[in-house]
Amino acid sequence: MNKFYYAWENAIEWENLNSKQYRMCYLCQKNMNHGTKWNSDSNPNNGWNVDHLDGNKSNGVTSNWVAVHYSCNIEKGKKDFTQKYRSMKGQKWTSK
Repeated sequence: MNKFYYAWENAIEWENLNSKQYRMCYLCQKNMNHGTKWNSDSNPNNGWNVDHLDGNKSNGVTSNWVAVHYSCNIEKGKKDFTQKYRSMKGQKWTSK
């Protein structure tokens, strides 16, 4: 397994959408489509990549990797959002 697999699996699931295709970006609470991975050049607001929750890219623990929108990840920078993610992960989410 690679970090993209773990990042997608760690992303928050929507209650009403297919979790293999859609997950939630915990930073903006909007849909991510699995098929748009690394699609940053053609659509930076829809493509996703791997976020390191604690902001430390050298931390290789798989639970530290989460899929987020490419543009959200750039805005987040190296901030530690572990607590925010954990509090959101324990909730149920429905896409509008």
